[in-house]
Amino acid sequence: DGTKAIELLKKEELKSTSKNEIDEVLASATIKEALPKLAFNINIGTQSTLSISEEQKQKDIKYIKDLCEYVKKQVIPSMVEEWKVPEKCPVDGDMLTDNFHERGVNMRYLGYVHTLCSQIPFAQNLVLSEIIVRCAKHRLRNLMRTVSQGLFAQAVSQYLNALFGFVSNSGNKKNQQNQQ
Repeated sequence: DGTKAIELLKKEELKSTSKNEIDEVLASATIKEALPKLAFNINIGTQSTLSISEEQKQKDIKYIKDLCEYVKKQVIPSMVEEWKVPEKCPVDGDMLTDNFHERGVNMRYLGYVHTLCSQIPFAQNLVLSEIIVRCAKHRLRNLMRTVSQGLFAQAVSQYLNALFGFVSNSGNKKNQQNQQ
């Protein structure tokens, strides 16, 4: 029955459970009743027209808002609290992303996490760096869509120079005086 499925899924050592036993439990019809509904309406919050009733749409919106509230009030603060222990704090963008995704937190919460990291300067700087990198990557991709293939190198060079603040020295005396 469904309780057997949940107990099986809670076991720490599934290795001792045979594949046939797992398949049998997962195939049982009652597992659907025992496990919570994990499907979300992915069109909520978009401009797409939904073929659902207004009542169902409002229920879906409330469900998503409640879920977002839970993430902001429970999941993210506990994640940031863990970062106060130096061994658990991410040290680069990949670890940061993994840390978010292990907890089911979308990277769109980077700004919110940045505000919560005020007492962890290293983590706050890492999150800010990740925000900047993601924005820069997004802008560069948009730029690359508009540039002809022959001008890729020049466009990337100009973009990176603008991003990092390098002004080219064209030999112009007025330009040289402005740089001093």
